[in-house]
Amino acid sequence: MSHPRPFSLMLGNVFLRGALLLLMTLVVACGNSGDEKEALAEQINHVNEQVQLLESQTSATDLDATAKLERIKEDMRSVEDLIIEEDYRQAKSSLTALTERLRVLRAAQTDNRGTLDLQPFGKVEVKKRGEEDFSEIDNLIDLSKVAAIRTGVRSALQLNPPNSSTHFFLSAQTEIKLNTYESGDGVFSFELEQGEFSFNVDKNHTLDLKLNQWKTSLKGGAGELSRIPVTRSSHVALYKGSAAWQEGSETGQLSKYHALHWQDGKRESSQVPVAPSLDQPKNRDSVLTAKGAAREIAFRWHSEIFIPSFHFQLSDQALFVTRLEDKMGVTSGGFELELAPGVYFWRVRGISDQGIPGPFSNTFRFEITENAGAKQAHPGDSTPRAEVKGPPIRNLEVEVLGGMAIISGRTDANAAVNVNGVAAVMIEAGQFSAVVNFTQRGEHNLRIIAADKETGGETVIERKVKIHF
Repeated sequence: MSHPRPFSLMLGNVFLRGALLLLMTLVVACGNSGDEKEALAEQINHVNEQVQLLESQTSATDLDATAKLERIKEDMRSVEDLIIEEDYRQAKSSLTALTERLRVLRAAQTDNRGTLDLQPFGKVEVKKRGEEDFSEIDNLIDLSKVAAIRTGVRSALQLNPPNSSTHFFLSAQTEIKLNTYESGDGVFSFELEQGEFSFNVDKNHTLDLKLNQWKTSLKGGAGELSRIPVTRSSHVALYKGSAAWQEGSETGQLSKYHALHWQDGKRESSQVPVAPSLDQPKNRDSVLTAKGAAREIAFRWHSEIFIPSFHFQLSDQALFVTRLEDKMGVTSGGFELELAPGVYFWRVRGISDQGIPGPFSNTFRFEITENAGAKQAHPGDSTPRAEVKGPPIRNLEVEVLGGMAIISGRTDANAAVNVNGVAAVMIEAGQFSAVVNFTQRGEHNLRIIAADKETGGETVIERKVKIHF
């Protein structure tokens, strides 16, 4: 009987991917075709993910590999310059060359044929065979020696099959017993007892997923699979790609930003929110504060369509293993926090009416630094953001139609407006309009934020509305 090969669990370190994605907004405004823009964005994401993964796998004593990674990161900054200069053909060529360099470097670091990369988000613990207690996941783990994996209420494990663009989150909010694990020749089997999860990848890098009697196959997709024993519910959400599924004699198609949800054995389908766009603090922002003083930071984000609520996370770690703030049920497009000097990472995702989360936004990094006598909130500003005058909000009107609130008004032409995280449509001469949908009767809060695009000054108005269906 053959035995599974030892498995090394490599943990990728994801950070600052949002900076490159922000640059892609420049591409969107240009004349490239939609397919070309999407391909370039995907290529940038792939290179950046591979860089971060290799950084986490490379020993600090491996000076040669470390130096090669630093040169690749420097060349990525040159790609950013090419995008700013709108030289997309050369940017694509450079990214192709970087991809090949990363492939060669990764091949030298590890044998990909038997590797399944699992990346923890939040607190993820493992219990090794023969041991009684759980311990936090290590950087290198032989999965064949693991008896169980435990994810918490707000933590998950991301599965990144080798040589595949498929990524999937696993969140069980309970102990998951590892049933079998086998790997070899580019094929692995990953079966879990509780919840009847199973993951298998074949030689064509197709990922087979199973949850109880429901099963599907994915190639080049991304999503989340969750089971919550306490509420007897589970769901499968797809954030990228599409997949045909089967449950007993029933079949169907799961498409991007859609989910299947089971409650007490009954299956329903629904949409999941798209990832919100982060507005401020911006990626790589540097905020000055007086020596020994905390700083009030205004967090702002928006979406193009209404999202019932948001999940906000703030951490001093790029992987969000520990979180300084972990707010669920945020119904507005921002709030303020007082923070001490330091480096911070933040992200947001939407939650549907059914409680199913969408994908997280890009992760933004910002830094609060001490400077004796400093009062500025952003480089080049001489006045703290809180003291910068915001654009006026005039002729504000709120009309309620069933479960829908229609908010309209006027502000300066150089202002952006969002209401409860929904980006308002700017019509002309500062006139704006936004629609916020509510699914429950009763009194609800509206938070209207108008921000000057140049100075960052804000005006915030709050209103209460009563919803009657």
